[in-house]
Amino acid sequence: MHPYEISQKMRERHVDRLTRVTVGSLYRAVEKLTEDGVIEVVETSREGRRPERTTYRLTPHGHDVFRDHTRSLVSELATEYPQFAMGTAFLHTLPPAEGLAALRRRTVELRAKLASEEVVFDQLTDLELAPLFWIEIDYRAALYRAELAWVEDLIGRIEDGRISWPDKVLRRQAQLTEESE
Repeated sequence: MHPYEISQKMRERHVDRLTRVTVGSLYRAVEKLTEDGVIEVVETSREGRRPERTTYRLTPHGHDVFRDHTRSLVSELATEYPQFAMGTAFLHTLPPAEGLAALRRRTVELRAKLASEEVVFDQLTDLELAPLFWIEIDYRAALYRAELAWVEDLIGRIEDGRISWPDKVLRRQAQLTEESE
């Protein structure tokens, strides 16, 4: 395929939901992969007034590199830096009502994401693709379900008093509010 076709295929297969790739970064990646012998040029062609297009394919070395990288991605734990975890680390800096409202908004967004994943499930099921080809969507939905359950549980623990804002934090928030008025 040529890079533009690769980018179209990635969108069609919803890979763009897993990683952010621009056509420009894809062209740079293709250059690097070619230099490293992972892919090779098949042909360069032009149709009518369209720009010249170079088509690439994986080399045998590229197949090995791809399999090794996939094996690593599946088997090894990687440190990830989710923004939500950062937000929860500083939840105490919000007034309790504001913190709860933010958490409730997150549950609404999580439910919407889950509904969106269900639409994608239905579309892929209609295409009769083997589930292994879109297992990452099932994984992402499982993460959304787990996060939704956790956030709902957190809201419940805050509402029933099992988790509360320390008096010291509440006094500081009140002081900051008075100073800003």
